[in-house]
Amino acid sequence: MPTTNLIRFIESHGNTAKENADGTLTVSCQVSVNGVASVDLVTIPATLAAARGLLGY
Repeated sequence: MPTTNLIRFIESHGNTAKENADGTLTVSCQVSVNGVASVDLVTIPATLAAARGLLGY
């Protein structure tokens, strides 16, 4: 899957994604623990399998 489509797929789930020059994506994920929300930055390979894993598919 082209990286632009992969970014659109991730962003359609409420996250933001940025392409890195090394074949990875940095994805921001909102996390809520005990009622406290925070944003985590996660670096994943630029693959559909990695995106699906991050999104819980």
